Amino acid sequence: MGDGKMEPSGKYQLEQEGSAQILCLVIDIVSSATKAKKRTAEGNRKFYKSLVLQIYPHLEELDLLEASETLKFTGDGWMIMSGANENKAVALCCLALIMRHNFKSEMTKLTGRSESLSLRITICSGHDFKLGIPIGGGGSQMADWVGDSARRAVRLQDCVKEGKNTNNHVYIDYGVNDMVKSYFTFVPSPFSLRSKAFKRLLSEEAVDGGNAVYPVFKVKGIHKKSISVNKYFEYTLVTLKRTEKKKTYKTIFAKVKKEASPDTVTYTKLIKGAPNFLTALELFKEMKKTPGATPNTVTYNTLINRAPNFLTAHGFFEEMKKTPGATPNTVTYNTLINGAPDFPTAHGFFEEMKKTP
Repeated sequence: MGDGKMEPSGKYQLEQEGSAQILCLVIDIVSSATKAKKRTAEGNRKFYKSLVLQIYPHLEELDLLEASETLKFTGDGWMIMSGANENKAVALCCLALIMRHNFKSEMTKLTGRSESLSLRITICSGHDFKLGIPIGGGGSQMADWVGDSARRAVRLQDCVKEGKNTNNHVYIDYGVNDMVKSYFTFVPSPFSLRSKAFKRLLSEEAVDGGNAVYPVFKVKGIHKKSISVNKYFEYTLVTLKRTEKKKTYKTIFAKVKKEASPDTVTYTKLIKGAPNFLTALELFKEMKKTPGATPNTVTYNTLINRAPNFLTAHGFFEEMKKTPGATPNTVTYNTLINGAPDFPTAHGFFEEMKKTP
């Protein structure tokens, strides 16, 4: 230890020397313990299960389930840690806005119970060490981060807790702001310099002999010009029902309905030519509701090819096998093999293809 290197203790492994810049998103449910006491034991089980079901699709679409990310349930909400780059910073801000606007309504649908749910949401950057924590006895490890990012995000949570009308907003520090300032709109920090929590945060981040400099920003929304820059913006705006892309889909569909009753061929062509996957998905949903427009092999092959990730593509494949008139063919299997995340999965599809007539 005298040479400055940190060695494994046998219980954990420090995976790299030095530190890396990390982003930490903390989402806390306001008064979660008080609300838990008002639920039955079964109600709490359903609530906690719904927490996972609510956030998981958003994490998947925003590419926040990769091996480099750490996701933890804190007892009051979620903590997500990721490497610091512009793409991840944008994804975390998009997730934060989705949670801010949709958390209550989505949880109501999942639990079947309407509750007054408010969130405190903060995202901070910092320099952390990556820690490998053993899982079981097979040599597998769970990644975690130790350092400044989580401390800053938690301290900023304290500021939100002390502030007035600060719940259900997204707050970021200057490090995150530097990465995303071109894509989002902001307002200055609402925190008073007289706030005890903000004073503590400032004192911990003091520089230049004690002159505290720690700007905080409130994320207001997404710049209109950002929609075409990154798929995360498109997903976020569709999720929040605030996108022109959905209007594009409605315009296309309205024109088709005026001309003729859309059938399988019409819908499949629209799905193939849709400007983005989310529009294609909306068209597919309408197709399944329309008499005489049953999805066929070409329809599913198109969706599998356009799917944003392998999990989504595989979901279409499983649905395809259950749909009359839609049979997987060579095109289907080749697409899945090309998109498979690893060789065993690809080989499994290859073997299945050989057995398919």
